Amino acid sequence: MTITDKKNRISGLLKTSTIDQHTKTMVETLLPVMEESQLDALFDTFMKEKSALEKNDQKRQRVELKYKVMAEKLAQIEINKYKK
Repeated sequence: MTITDKKNRISGLLKTSTIDQHTKTMVETLLPVMEESQLDALFDTFMKEKSALEKNDQKRQRVELKYKVMAEKLAQIEINKYKK
């Protein structure tokens, strides 16, 4: 990956990052003058954050589905009580 590609990828990851706005602005300002080793470290950090956010989102979705199924089963039990 070229330096330009890394800068573009970092810019894209920066948009979805959870870091505060001040830090985002600082990174955007310094991005054009960063060396390759700094870009690599920054890219790795943002990729780890993206991965963690994706895992949390998947976990949240599984928990929501679990509680949805549980609520549906409880509702069905209540309905069956009154049918008898």
